[in-house]
Amino acid sequence: MTVENLIEIASGLDEYNLEKLCDYAAFLKYMAKREDEEDAAAVIARANEPEISFEDLKAELINI
Repeated sequence: MTVENLIEIASGLDEYNLEKLCDYAAFLKYMAKREDEEDAAAVIARANEPEISFEDLKAELINI
């Protein structure tokens, strides 16, 4: 969906539904930011874990 499509859809909404749309967009933005922060925290928490090469991982999974 393009910005033009969204503008066209939003222009057809009454004030109440446009406000609901804006609230929902803000909620989605908040959730995306929160998920990004959680992902970053998980990466930081695992920063000191030992690394394993893809070849070693693949060999380990094949032997399971």
